[in-house]
Amino acid sequence: MELKAIPEIKTEDEARSIAIDFQKWVSEENLSYSEIIEFNGFFETLSKKFNLTEEFKENGII
Repeated sequence: MELKAIPEIKTEDEARSIAIDFQKWVSEENLSYSEIIEFNGFFETLSKKFNLTEEFKENGII
């Protein structure tokens, strides 16, 4: 899955939408541990930018 660069993501709603799309996509994929770590880092940084850390943790994104 191609993700936007974090500076390009401008709103909280856009961050949530990307996370939802990711959850749908990843449910049908077999990822390596390194890919999981890479995506986790992306969403952890994104969650901090928009103060969504708790929400992303509750939904299993990070």
